[in-house]
Amino acid sequence: MIKHVPVLVVAVPLLVAFMIPMIGMLSSKLRTVLAALALVGITTMAYCIAGDVLIGDKTLLYMVGASNPESFVMEGLTFPIRIGLKIDSFSLFFIIMATTLSLIFYVFSIQYIEENERKNYFTVLFVCMVAGMMGLLVAGDLFTFFVFF
Repeated sequence: MIKHVPVLVVAVPLLVAFMIPMIGMLSSKLRTVLAALALVGITTMAYCIAGDVLIGDKTLLYMVGASNPESFVMEGLTFPIRIGLKIDSFSLFFIIMATTLSLIFYVFSIQYIEENERKNYFTVLFVCMVAGMMGLLVAGDLFTFFVFF
């Protein structure tokens, strides 16, 4: 599980953002809980890898689409441009800060946004914003940074 964290901190909010409009039509409480659970999940993942990255001085690498996702070497290259993700101690500090603040902001915005008629739009855009932030923070190369920018 820990080797897939770099891609999960980006993929979980994106998957939830695509599910929110359908779920929001069924139940507004379920929509709110699902978005909060996604934010709690990525915050928990960030805190869980803190021990390995900070204390163990480990850098997590993930190459999307590679036969061995933990290697940044382009072996068996079928497509020349790949998404490379990297979490080191510097990026982990900002990941922890961004996920914690995003969770706090979302929890405090729940009551305010319930009075608005465009609740689904806010929730989708907020979760997509978090996914974009996570993508920028785990970008391992300039191409990946450009993709998430």
